[in-house]
Amino acid sequence: MTPRMMIKLLLAQNCVTIKQLSELMTQKTGKTYTPKSLGHKLRRESLSVKELFILMEILNYRVEFVKI
Repeated sequence: MTPRMMIKLLLAQNCVTIKQLSELMTQKTGKTYTPKSLGHKLRRESLSVKELFILMEILNYRVEFVKI
């Protein structure tokens, strides 16, 4: 499963649209996110680690690094 597919699955499970996510990310960061720009970032897999942490916080998830 690609990172894009994982994020889209989490969005669907939490009933959050890309539009809602972009609005919430804009509020949280002060940086403008549009549904189009966020969709492109997901498609290109170019989210920064900081953006990923913010996205997960919005969806009430915790990012954890586990040594395998």
